[in-house]
Amino acid sequence: MALEGFLGRALTDPTTGLPNVPYFRMIRDWEERRASRRKYSVRVLKIQVKGGDERIRRSLSWRLCREIRSSDLIASEGSSHFRVLLTSPDAENAEAISTRIVDMATEINLRHPTAERLELQVELDTRTLPVTNGPCEPCDPATLESSGEREAYHSPPAEDKDGAERA
Repeated sequence: MALEGFLGRALTDPTTGLPNVPYFRMIRDWEERRASRRKYSVRVLKIQVKGGDERIRRSLSWRLCREIRSSDLIASEGSSHFRVLLTSPDAENAEAISTRIVDMATEINLRHPTAERLELQVELDTRTLPVTNGPCEPCDPATLESSGEREAYHSPPAEDKDGAERA
Protein backbone atom coordinates (compact mmCIF):
# COMPACT_ATOMS: atom_id res chain seq x y z
CA MET A 1 0.00 0.00 0.00
CA ALA A 2 1.56 3.27 -1.07
CA LEU A 3 0.21 6.53 0.28
CA GLU A 4 1.99 9.48 -1.32
CA GLY A 5 2.07 13.26 -1.05
CA PHE A 6 0.43 15.34 1.64
CA LEU A 7 -2.43 12.89 2.14
CA GLY A 8 0.06 10.03 2.45
CA ARG A 9 1.97 11.86 5.15
CA ALA A 10 -1.27 12.65 6.99
CA LEU A 11 -2.40 8.99 6.96
CA THR A 12 0.96 7.35 7.69
CA ASP A 13 2.79 6.90 10.99
CA PRO A 14 6.25 8.49 10.56
CA THR A 15 7.95 6.04 12.94
CA THR A 16 6.99 2.82 11.14
CA GLY A 17 5.80 3.95 7.72
CA LEU A 18 2.54 2.03 8.26
CA PRO A 19 -0.95 3.54 8.05
CA ASN A 20 -1.89 5.44 11.19
CA VAL A 21 -4.87 4.93 13.50
CA PRO A 22 -7.23 7.55 11.95
CA TYR A 23 -6.81 5.83 8.58
CA PHE A 24 -7.30 2.46 10.27
CA ARG A 25 -10.56 3.63 11.89
CA MET A 26 -11.88 4.84 8.55
CA ILE A 27 -11.11 1.52 6.85
CA ARG A 28 -12.44 -0.47 9.83
CA ASP A 29 -15.78 1.35 9.78
CA TRP A 30 -16.07 0.85 6.03
CA GLU A 31 -15.14 -2.83 6.31
CA GLU A 32 -17.61 -3.44 9.17
CA ARG A 33 -20.47 -1.99 7.10
CA ARG A 34 -19.41 -4.11 4.14
CA ALA A 35 -19.16 -7.21 6.33
CA SER A 36 -22.66 -6.74 7.69
CA ARG A 37 -24.03 -6.51 4.15
CA ARG A 38 -22.10 -9.53 2.88
CA LYS A 39 -22.34 -11.63 6.06
CA TYR A 40 -18.71 -12.21 6.95
CA SER A 41 -16.62 -11.61 10.06
CA VAL A 42 -14.33 -8.74 10.95
CA ARG A 43 -12.02 -8.76 13.99
CA VAL A 44 -9.38 -6.38 15.31
CA LEU A 45 -6.21 -7.43 17.08
CA LYS A 46 -4.58 -4.86 19.37
CA ILE A 47 -0.85 -5.36 19.87
CA GLN A 48 1.10 -3.55 22.57
CA VAL A 49 4.89 -3.75 22.34
CA LYS A 50 7.23 -3.35 25.31
CA GLY A 51 10.99 -3.52 25.26
CA GLY A 52 13.32 -3.73 22.31
CA ASP A 53 15.04 -0.79 20.66
CA GLU A 54 13.65 1.20 17.71
CA ARG A 55 15.49 -0.95 15.15
CA ILE A 56 13.94 -4.16 16.52
CA ARG A 57 10.48 -2.57 16.75
CA ARG A 58 10.71 -1.39 13.16
CA SER A 59 11.75 -4.91 12.15
CA LEU A 60 8.70 -6.21 14.02
CA SER A 61 6.39 -3.86 12.13
CA TRP A 62 7.63 -5.07 8.75
CA ARG A 63 7.46 -8.71 9.82
CA LEU A 64 3.86 -8.11 10.89
CA CYS A 65 3.16 -6.83 7.38
CA ARG A 66 4.52 -10.05 5.90
CA GLU A 67 2.55 -12.18 8.37
CA ILE A 68 -0.93 -10.93 7.49
CA ARG A 69 -2.78 -11.30 4.19
CA SER A 70 -2.89 -8.42 1.74
CA SER A 71 -6.66 -8.07 2.30
CA ASP A 72 -6.05 -7.39 6.00
CA LEU A 73 -4.74 -4.06 7.30
CA ILE A 74 -2.11 -3.22 9.88
CA ALA A 75 -1.76 0.25 11.39
CA SER A 76 0.45 1.73 14.08
CA GLU A 77 0.57 4.40 16.75
CA GLY A 78 4.31 4.81 16.88
CA SER A 79 6.32 1.66 17.30
CA SER A 80 4.65 0.52 20.52
CA HIS A 81 0.99 0.03 19.48
CA PHE A 82 -0.32 -1.81 16.43
CA ARG A 83 -3.80 -2.72 15.27
CA VAL A 84 -4.59 -5.43 12.75
CA LEU A 85 -7.91 -5.55 10.92
CA LEU A 86 -8.70 -9.16 10.05
CA THR A 87 -11.37 -9.99 7.51
CA SER A 88 -12.85 -13.38 6.76
CA PRO A 89 -11.40 -16.08 6.84
CA ASP A 90 -8.64 -14.63 9.05
CA ALA A 91 -11.24 -13.21 11.44
CA GLU A 92 -12.35 -16.71 12.36
CA ASN A 93 -8.71 -17.65 13.05
CA ALA A 94 -7.84 -14.55 15.09
CA GLU A 95 -6.60 -16.56 18.08
CA ALA A 96 -4.21 -18.61 15.91
CA ILE A 97 -2.92 -15.45 14.24
CA SER A 98 -2.30 -13.79 17.61
CA THR A 99 -0.33 -16.88 18.68
CA ARG A 100 1.78 -16.67 15.50
CA ILE A 101 2.49 -13.00 16.22
CA VAL A 102 3.66 -13.77 19.77
CA ASP A 103 5.83 -16.61 18.38
CA MET A 104 7.32 -14.12 15.94
CA ALA A 105 8.39 -11.88 18.85
CA THR A 106 9.98 -14.91 20.54
CA GLU A 107 11.93 -15.63 17.35
CA ILE A 108 13.12 -12.00 17.18
CA ASN A 109 14.32 -12.27 20.80
CA LEU A 110 16.27 -15.44 19.96
CA ARG A 111 17.92 -13.73 16.95
CA HIS A 112 18.99 -10.73 19.04
CA PRO A 113 20.03 -12.15 22.43
CA THR A 114 22.03 -9.06 23.46
CA ALA A 115 19.18 -6.59 22.79
CA GLU A 116 16.45 -5.73 25.27
CA ARG A 117 13.72 -8.39 25.19
CA LEU A 118 10.67 -7.66 23.08
CA GLU A 119 7.39 -8.38 24.85
CA LEU A 120 4.02 -8.38 23.12
CA GLN A 121 0.54 -8.24 24.55
CA VAL A 122 -2.05 -9.23 21.94
CA GLU A 123 -5.78 -8.95 22.56
CA LEU A 124 -8.95 -9.05 20.52
CA ASP A 125 -10.81 -5.76 20.37
CA THR A 126 -14.18 -6.27 22.05
CA ARG A 127 -15.74 -3.36 20.12
CA THR A 128 -15.64 -5.27 16.86
CA LEU A 129 -18.27 -7.97 16.93
CA PRO A 130 -18.01 -10.80 14.45
CA VAL A 131 -20.81 -11.10 11.96
CA THR A 132 -22.13 -14.65 11.79
CA ASN A 133 -21.46 -16.41 8.54
CA GLY A 134 -24.63 -17.73 7.07
CA PRO A 135 -26.34 -18.08 3.78
CA CYS A 136 -28.01 -15.05 2.31
CA GLU A 137 -31.73 -15.04 2.85
CA PRO A 138 -33.62 -15.93 -0.32
CA CYS A 139 -35.90 -13.33 -1.79
CA ASP A 140 -39.52 -13.83 -0.88
CA PRO A 141 -41.66 -13.52 -4.06
CA ALA A 142 -44.60 -12.10 -2.06
CA THR A 143 -42.37 -9.31 -0.73
CA LEU A 144 -41.14 -8.57 -4.23
CA GLU A 145 -44.73 -8.42 -5.56
CA SER A 146 -45.91 -6.07 -2.84
CA SER A 147 -42.94 -3.74 -3.31
CA GLY A 148 -43.33 -3.63 -7.09
CA GLU A 149 -39.82 -4.98 -7.66
CA ARG A 150 -40.88 -8.32 -9.14
CA GLU A 151 -40.53 -7.04 -12.72
CA ALA A 152 -37.05 -5.68 -12.03
CA TYR A 153 -36.05 -8.93 -10.33
CA HIS A 154 -37.22 -11.15 -13.20
CA SER A 155 -36.41 -8.85 -16.12
CA PRO A 156 -33.58 -9.77 -18.49
CA PRO A 157 -30.30 -7.85 -18.11
CA ALA A 158 -30.23 -4.43 -19.72
CA GLU A 159 -27.99 -3.82 -22.71
CA ASP A 160 -25.53 -1.00 -23.27
CA LYS A 161 -25.78 1.03 -26.45
CA ASP A 162 -22.89 -1.16 -27.71
CA GLY A 163 -25.07 -4.24 -27.26
CA ALA A 164 -23.12 -5.60 -24.25
CA GLU A 165 -25.12 -6.92 -21.30
CA ARG A 166 -25.01 -5.05 -18.00
CA ALA A 167 -25.58 -6.75 -14.65
